[in-house]
Amino acid sequence: MVEDIWTENWPELLRLDVSFTPADVYPLVAKRCISELRKMQTNAELTETELTDIWRHLSSE
Repeated sequence: MVEDIWTENWPELLRLDVSFTPADVYPLVAKRCISELRKMQTNAELTETELTDIWRHLSSE
């Protein structure tokens, strides 16, 4: 999930010629992960699907 978030939202960071530590960007990534997990939970509730079923599907890809 974290790689997808980087690719989708901050592709310019991947092209920078500077170094930064995970601690520099952790708050941004953590906030986005929480947002994505909440969306997944809402979608699971709307489709009456168990959230664990979604996780199993994602982990098998």
